[in-house]
Amino acid sequence: MKHMKLPLLAMLIITLISPTFGQFGKLKSKVQEKVEDSNTTNGGDVTNTSIEAEDKDNGVGGLKKNLDFSSQPFPPAVAFYDLLSPSCLYFNPIRGEFKLNSMDVSFLPTKTKSGEEVKYETYNNPKPLIWMDVVNKADAQTIGTLYYGASSVTAPFSQLKLKEGSGYPLSVTITEGDFDLKFYVGGSHFYTYPISVEKMANSDPYAPVSSLLFLKGQWKDWGRIEINKEGTFIWAFYHSYKTMEIDNSVRYDKKKEFEYKMTLKKGGTTVAICDSDPGAKSQMGRKFYAHNSVWEMFDSSLFEYPMNGRKSVFTKDKLTNGDYTMVVEIKDMETSKTETNDFPFKVNGGKVMNNDAANRDVNKDALTFLEQGRKYTYVKKK
Repeated sequence: MKHMKLPLLAMLIITLISPTFGQFGKLKSKVQEKVEDSNTTNGGDVTNTSIEAEDKDNGVGGLKKNLDFSSQPFPPAVAFYDLLSPSCLYFNPIRGEFKLNSMDVSFLPTKTKSGEEVKYETYNNPKPLIWMDVVNKADAQTIGTLYYGASSVTAPFSQLKLKEGSGYPLSVTITEGDFDLKFYVGGSHFYTYPISVEKMANSDPYAPVSSLLFLKGQWKDWGRIEINKEGTFIWAFYHSYKTMEIDNSVRYDKKKEFEYKMTLKKGGTTVAICDSDPGAKSQMGRKFYAHNSVWEMFDSSLFEYPMNGRKSVFTKDKLTNGDYTMVVEIKDMETSKTETNDFPFKVNGGKVMNNDAANRDVNKDALTFLEQGRKYTYVKKK
């Protein structure tokens, strides 16, 4: 009798827990169905892609949704001014760590195909709706992915913010080569931005590092016009420099002195110049410091020319119709070499005409549209 208690007890336990196992099995089945349904959802009208590989590889990934891109007047685009901004970009030239921290994006879809409101904040979704693949052009392989939440700023812009922690990568490691930054929302590819990485080697065995990586992109190809609230005409350019002569592996961003001069011409006649800097060592104009391997922006207002004994700020109302060229001269104060770049643009009706890349009537490729917003006008170097 004593020996029969164990089998009876075992049968009782099995009877009690078997419904629990059945419920667990049903729950697991439902979860699996939900995951499979999510993985087969169409991502939208732009270009679709699968993120299944990312889910399997690193345990994280993006969320697919059937977004209605017609809920906005135009396809979404990443703001060009942020793609060029040093406050948005982080790149370590020794380790190759790369990331875009935060950036504006225009015209994100506001609805799904079923009419549901889309919420882009990461706390509203089990996984981020927006991500960026870094793709090696040589073999079309994705070498890393960064994930973003988004919050509304001034319409039609939202601000993307990098999602960090909880298993999400902090950066992507890139080395020498050409890459595409491909942006996705809800599974649809909506924007592409190309960058390159150049490698410089140092044969000196006593050097702090044997090589450095340098980003190459569209910084040198574009200048920027801003008209502020007072109507002041402001020109901006981007500059960096490359050297292996660094102090140590931490302080790679060694600064170097340059001077620049800006001359605005209408036809062949000078109509405005930047102010000279009392601290400048030459007649170039203004002194500035650039940092090794770091792309930075430098800007200045202009004064009407000729000055005729007084300085008058050059303003928007002085931009009469015609063809203009901004001539930017940059002098390396160490080598005394001067680099000169011309940026031509047209004015019609008192307005600076957009470059074709920023003109939707000309550039029909949503993946490469130059989104400059209403505040800036980008001018391409000749």
